[in-house]
Amino acid sequence: MNLSPLAAAVEPASRFANPFATCWTRPGAMPWIGEGGASSDALTTRLVTLGGGQIIGPHGVGKSTLLAALAERMADRAEDWLVLDGAEQLSWFERRRLTRRFRRGEVRPIVTTHRRLGLPVLVELRPSRQLFERLFESLIAHHATPVTLADAAACYDRYGPNLREVWFALYDRHHRLTAAS
Repeated sequence: MNLSPLAAAVEPASRFANPFATCWTRPGAMPWIGEGGASSDALTTRLVTLGGGQIIGPHGVGKSTLLAALAERMADRAEDWLVLDGAEQLSWFERRRLTRRFRRGEVRPIVTTHRRLGLPVLVELRPSRQLFERLFESLIAHHATPVTLADAAACYDRYGPNLREVWFALYDRHHRLTAAS
């Protein structure tokens, strides 16, 4: 495909060149980092003890990443586990049915959600500035960017616990700064 010089000038840079692209920040792309004693070993033990549970937290905090890590750990066990990412998307009836089946011992769910659904809470994740800074540093470790930690901190302050919005804002900031240079 031949691009005219004008088309080439407005063609966006490769998403792989932007450390905040969704290929690097999507669920599961970064390793899960536990805080406050929430190690995957401790959570696995808690999950087995409870017989199921929910992972609660805002967008981008690592719920899906943790769910994938726990599902992998639980795959070696004899019991069948119901793994569901985004349980709040179920209808009211389906959420109630899931909760009822759990209470009867018919299903062992591991679900992610933004709010409580009536299942035991395995862990409630909340992003901290320290966690955000660790994630930011891991993203820029392999990709050059003009975005500074101060820029990132300003985005974190603006969007608070919604790390998904923070990554989107940093993606745009990286793109504007690299396009201007």
